[in-house]
Amino acid sequence: MKFLFKVILIAVLVYIGELYLPWWSIAIAGFLGGMAVKTKGVNSLFAGVLGVGIIWLWIAIRIDIETQSILTNKMAQLVNSNSKYVVIVATGLLGGIVGGLSAWTGHNFRKLFENRKSGGYYR
Repeated sequence: MKFLFKVILIAVLVYIGELYLPWWSIAIAGFLGGMAVKTKGVNSLFAGVLGVGIIWLWIAIRIDIETQSILTNKMAQLVNSNSKYVVIVATGLLGGIVGGLSAWTGHNFRKLFENRKSGGYYR
């Protein structure tokens, strides 16, 4: 349940941030989402990948539909691809990687300030 909440929180922060801030605001949104909800590190990584990746994939598809594929076809030519879908999927993957790493960083930043109980003498 926390994982799903973290994915939704990151996705909402990314969508709101993209309206007013530059593209790298996804890193801030992922960081804040990773820091806000306490989960395991791997869950934070995947929540960031899904939260940002889904939003960026949706935005890329929406831009493709609104521009009648003019922009994505020209971008596909720039990267020597014949398919516009390669550009759309690559956009989602790159956003997901940035979001996942920033959410994982936020999770580790939160762990810096948590109190750890000693497990024994040698720990």
